[in-house]
Amino acid sequence: MPLISEIVDSSQKVLIVNNKSTDFVAYLKQVLEKYSINTYFSSKLSTNKESFDLIFILNPGKEIEAYARSITNYVLFFIGDPTKALHTAKRVITKNIKNIRVINLDYETFAGQDLEKILWFIFSDSTEVLLNFRTRYRDDHRNNAKSQKKTAKYITKKMPIRIILISLILFFISIIPLLATSSYFLFRSAKAVKANDNQKAQIFLSYGKIPLNSANFIYKITRPMYLMFSLALIPDNTIDINKRLESIVEKSISLSQNGEIFVSSLFEKNKNRDQINSQSIRIDKITNDIDSLANELVLLNQKIPESKGFFETVKSEVTTLSEDIIKAKAISKDIKEILAYNSEKKYLMLFANNMELRPGGGFIGSFGILTVKDLTIKDIQIYDVYDADGQLKQHINPPDPIRKYLDQPNWFLRDSAFSPDFYENYIQAKKFLNIELGLSEFSGGFLITTTAIQNMLEAINEIYLPDFNEKINKDNFYIKAQLYSEKDFFPGSTQKKSFLASLTRQIFIDIENASVSTLLSALNKSLDEKQIALVFEDENIQGPYDSQYWSGKTISPYCFTDIDNCIVDYIFPYDANLGVNKANFFISKNLNLKIKINDSGSIINELSILINNESQTNIFPGGTYKNYMQIALPRRAIIRNLTRNGVLIEDFDEKVDVMKTIGFLTEIPPQKTVEITIAYSLQNAISDGDGIYQLIFQKQIGSKNSDLNIEFQIPNNIVIQDQNFNPVVKEDTILYNTTLTGDKIFILKLRKN
Repeated sequence: MPLISEIVDSSQKVLIVNNKSTDFVAYLKQVLEKYSINTYFSSKLSTNKESFDLIFILNPGKEIEAYARSITNYVLFFIGDPTKALHTAKRVITKNIKNIRVINLDYETFAGQDLEKILWFIFSDSTEVLLNFRTRYRDDHRNNAKSQKKTAKYITKKMPIRIILISLILFFISIIPLLATSSYFLFRSAKAVKANDNQKAQIFLSYGKIPLNSANFIYKITRPMYLMFSLALIPDNTIDINKRLESIVEKSISLSQNGEIFVSSLFEKNKNRDQINSQSIRIDKITNDIDSLANELVLLNQKIPESKGFFETVKSEVTTLSEDIIKAKAISKDIKEILAYNSEKKYLMLFANNMELRPGGGFIGSFGILTVKDLTIKDIQIYDVYDADGQLKQHINPPDPIRKYLDQPNWFLRDSAFSPDFYENYIQAKKFLNIELGLSEFSGGFLITTTAIQNMLEAINEIYLPDFNEKINKDNFYIKAQLYSEKDFFPGSTQKKSFLASLTRQIFIDIENASVSTLLSALNKSLDEKQIALVFEDENIQGPYDSQYWSGKTISPYCFTDIDNCIVDYIFPYDANLGVNKANFFISKNLNLKIKINDSGSIINELSILINNESQTNIFPGGTYKNYMQIALPRRAIIRNLTRNGVLIEDFDEKVDVMKTIGFLTEIPPQKTVEITIAYSLQNAISDGDGIYQLIFQKQIGSKNSDLNIEFQIPNNIVIQDQNFNPVVKEDTILYNTTLTGDKIFILKLRKN
């Protein structure tokens, strides 16, 4: 009767320790993962060994007392050293050590049936300490050796048999050069796809298919021999990786080709019904390709070995691509609805100058109305904001900072982006446009910053505006925009409107000739870095954009895991440039956060923000950065102090809603640096046992990327079990340096003793 290994707890974590990764380790890891056991490999015993349920140590060098003091269970494998295995097992029995079992193997390679017996011994409730195991492979190997001696004598007499054997061996190993060749050309094909060279990608793909198909045919015949010698793992994985890479390249090429036709067709007006239906079918094809590509990338990533060097780079690239495709998969299902299939929709476009930064992205200099109908962009109209604000006849009270520091008693559309939440700003902008111009019935709104336009220009390279006889690119766009909008500017001037209108129209014209993948990359970058924000009136459409943090909304500070012992921290600093200049072009920031957890589990934070003004003089567009700065914290946070360059700030505003928000005015002259520091404590403390510390750190819409340095100080009675980032650990301090490119969530899984 065969022994069947039953793993009761599929969430177990097993660590395999050996001085190097061998075929034995790889096969053992593969079989354990077949039972859904989380298996890890290390060349040395981890200091965090208590986080594992079971640790396998091959040919251990330490005395058993080193393992007996741990709460973790150990299995000690002695390969080819039965004396040491027996000696160790006797000591385990003598000292009555309950967490150690000993296995003696006479050979490292073995068959699958052998492993079943070993796993049964490890996971059974048996009280046996020692398993002496003689592998079948060892017996087979000895028998084969004897057989080979006899065969050698026979071959010397029978030359034809020798030739046949050599031919069989060559046939047996012929898959090696075939797989190497196919791998080379398929990787070249993937690189060509990445470089947007579909023609070259198809050529390399065809070169890679032929040896792959040949290797696959030969391997079907020879695989039993590879299995006999326990060599099947590498060719199995290589063929699987190459097949998936082939499929990924094919889907990518198809996606690129259909995407280019789709984008070009977006701007073809007066389509007949057949053309509209063809565009609908094309969207379905794109959606299916994205879905298939997402699945193939996930499976490919699982097959790529966990190792340094080449495979590490490839795995990182596949992971990044997989994440991007999963994003596209989430939103692709609603493309038809967004583009008004069998209907007509209007979207409000708000152009925010983030060089004059406001909480919601920037000063609104222009706005537009995008009309779509039957999967076609029907019309785009761009307006100067003063055209609308000049029609406002009623008084609307502005936010206090606008009234107090801009000396502006009225509120207008141009200043409407004064909430850090784009959805609130979109609602407010709709109210202004309804009052000022009678515009309503929008299906959604898009906020587009100056930086987002620069990203689009980077994808298109250069645009020629015949009305202005100017060539516009990402490097000169901002300067040209200011030249045509600010020189001799007065409310109602048509210069800015004409320039932005011409530029926007030309961008949409030139998009047809640009690479779809490059455009999507620029769009993805702008969305991820909060230079574009999107909201839709239809909540079913909005969901995926919220989950990707593309809607510019404030994140509700609640625990994302279902656990009672969860501490939620929240930090959201955001600026409002009230200096009537474009000083944010010259502003850079550095963020430093120190999080101290005491023995009692209480938490004290100190956030330091270095603001550097690199403007040369007070001459426009630079000058003094007059910033009404706000910092949103947890609702029940206790403010301990607030300083500017070490001097206490006593005059600040405080608002308590879902969050507690501190607001104050600070000015940074040209060529100066100011340090703002706020220290606060949380009312809730980490309780005994397992717990979670969760930090939500949000980035302001339209703000530049900033360096973020986090330092966690952890007491001895609290152990970090896991985290969703890769820090540097130094004694009782954890350091993590990153760039705040978008909203970030940091999670620490803790255990307090």
